[in-house]
Order: sequence, then C-alpha cells, then structure tokens
Amino acid sequence: MKKRLAALALIPILISPSPSNSLNPYDFKKIANGIEEFIEENYTFNYGIKEQVKKDIGLVQQREKEVEEINEIKSIEKPEEVRGIYLTADSAVRIEKFIAKIETLPEGAINSLVIDVKESNGVHYKKYDLEGIVKKLHEKGIYVIARQVVFKDYVLAKNKPELKLGSREGAYVNPASEEVQKYNINIAKDVISKGVDEIQFDYVRFPDDCLSVLNKTKIEVISGFLEKANKELKGARPEIKISADIFGYVCWNYDMGIGQNIERMAQFVDILCPMAYPSHYSVEDRPLGAYKLIYKTSNKAKERLEKAGIKTEIRPWIQGFTWRTPDFNKEYILEQIKASRDSNSQGFCIWNASNTYTTSLEALKDLPIKIAEIK
Repeated sequence: MKKRLAALALIPILISPSPSNSLNPYDFKKIANGIEEFIEENYTFNYGIKEQVKKDIGLVQQREKEVEEINEIKSIEKPEEVRGIYLTADSAVRIEKFIAKIETLPEGAINSLVIDVKESNGVHYKKYDLEGIVKKLHEKGIYVIARQVVFKDYVLAKNKPELKLGSREGAYVNPASEEVQKYNINIAKDVISKGVDEIQFDYVRFPDDCLSVLNKTKIEVISGFLEKANKELKGARPEIKISADIFGYVCWNYDMGIGQNIERMAQFVDILCPMAYPSHYSVEDRPLGAYKLIYKTSNKAKERLEKAGIKTEIRPWIQGFTWRTPDFNKEYILEQIKASRDSNSQGFCIWNASNTYTTSLEALKDLPIKIAEIK
C-alpha cells in the first residue's frame, strides 16, 4: 500500500504547470512507465482507481510532450548591435514581403524585427502564425522581438469596466490590478512559448493624468509588475530577453508622473528602450537637433544606470516618420543612428506606425556596419 500511495503521489508533481528544472522528458517517460508497470503488477487494484490513474498517466505523458516542445525552442543570440524595424500585425501577415525587402539591403543592415503581438485594440498574434514567422526569421538569422502593449487596452477596459482607470484617454486599465497584471503576464508567457527571442513591454505606465493608486506609488506599481513578469517569464524560459519602452524625458530624470523610473525598472529588464523621437520633445528642446537629442537621452540613461551599478542595456527607438520634421530624409535617419552608436547604446530600432520605410531603407542601404563619420 505504501508503494501504491508513493506512486500515486508522483502524479500531481509531474503534471504541475511549471516544468521542473530537475526533470527532463526522459524522466517523465521513465516515471510514467514505472507507474504503469506498478499498476499491472498490482492486479487487486480497485478498478475505478486503476482507470483514474491511467488517465493521470495520460496527463503525465502530455506534460512530457510539452517539456520536449519547450526544450526545442531555439533562440537567436541577441546581436551586439540590434538594428531593427517595427512591424504591425498586418505587416507580419505579409512577412515574406518584408524579408524580401531586407534581402535587398547590405548583409546585416537589419538583423532584428519588432512585431506586434498585442496592441491597445487587442491581442493580435492570433491573427497570424507567430511560431511559423519566428522560424522563418530565425532561418534568415533575424532576432525576433515581440511588442506587447500592456496597460493601454481599449478591449479590456470595455469588457471589464471595473478595471478601467480614470483618464481623459479612456483606454487605460489599472496597472495596480492583480487581474490586469496576471492577464498580461499570461499573454507574454504564451508569446515566448512561440520561440520569440525577446518580449518588449510598451505602455508599461500610467496615463499622465491619473492621480491616485491605492496605497502604492506609481513607480512601485510599474516596477512591481516588471518584477513579477521577470520571475515568471525567466522561470519559463531563462534565456528570454525582456525589454521595456520608456519616455525619452524619463532618461533626463524628469518626473513624468507615469510611474517610469529607470533605476527601478532596470532591475527587472535586460534592455530599456527610450522613445527618443526628436519630434516628441518640447518646442524648447527640438532645436537641439536629432543627433543631440538621441545622444543626450541615451547617454543620460547610461550614466544613471552606471552610477546605480546596474548593467541593463540601453537601445533607443529612433524616428522613421515625418511628423514635425520638415527636413526628414535618409541623412536624418543616419544622424540618429550615429548618435545611438556614439552614446554606446546597444543598437536601435526604427519606428514608423504605418510601416512606411522607404526613406529608412534608403538610409540603411548606405549604412556601414560601423559608421566612421556622418558629415
């Protein structure tokens, strides 16, 4: 009887939703077979119990399959310098088109793609074969970053108004809500199971007109969410990279009132991505020009993290669109890239919301892997 109970006691452990670091698929098979042999030998087993245990063995074997699939995920090592562009879900559906465009560029000009998996208007990666796209891109040596909009969520706010946060934008859900945090972490866990190399959290912040947050500060809430996400995502796939988008001015040590503090956030992510679009700075600061704005933003962030003894990387978003920029051309793109490199950032990603990259691709055609000088 003791042996029988010991065998049965193994089953809940084996079908636990979190794969144990000490068990591999061979362990599952060996233990499952051992339990089955035990059942056959103990012919006096109550029939009902015996059938239930056989069903549980099926769950053990299913768990074995899941662990095998997790072990098969092959990440591409993050490039020393990420050179990426952003793609919407609609563009991801036509991924072959963008692969063809990349192949017209000098080798390595683009080595990364940022793909929408969740936007403010809902979950998008169900619209396309994310796993298949990742495999295609990996075959081309392209590092895949999955962009997930977190707390700006029209769909969740509409379906669960009790989670909605008071804001003039009307689209934010409460970042302090355990339900909201769990919902987003579960999405991220499913996304990383598809083989992406990095999960990037965007809108990981409060709206700027939100005043009260329970008994915690906004900074505590945002960093607390990232801490939970880090624990669960790294627990599922230790090699997964985690990044977070932040306002450019946050790097200048400005309190934006949105809960973003780089020293706190950096403790739980591998990369911070300042949205350093020159067009988004104030009328007073825009005259500094694209180079100085990108350089100052990235450099200030690196200086602050170095002072705090934190090794999190900085990788700015740069402007690939014309808004507020009458002199937008390929030199404007190259100027921003040079600033990113001169500040010793770990790469750059180009943002264009409509994925109109004609000018950006022209710039990348002229992009040496290391820029010596841009006049």
